[in-house]
Amino acid sequence: MSKPIRVFYSPLSQRFYASRAWKEVKPGVVEVTGEKFDVSDDIAELVISHGITFKLAEAAPSKETP
Repeated sequence: MSKPIRVFYSPLSQRFYASRAWKEVKPGVVEVTGEKFDVSDDIAELVISHGITFKLAEAAPSKETP
């Protein structure tokens, strides 16, 4: 079974990339390990043409027990 395609943001290049080849290095840190596709222009076009806005997600509850 192949991994689902995910979209990632690179703070270094300030671009969005889509890839199926990635691994989670540690919680919250993902490394793209294979071919990636720059989808920044596609995302920008959709955001502008549909007036999409984003809100910060609420923090997920901690899995640790007190």
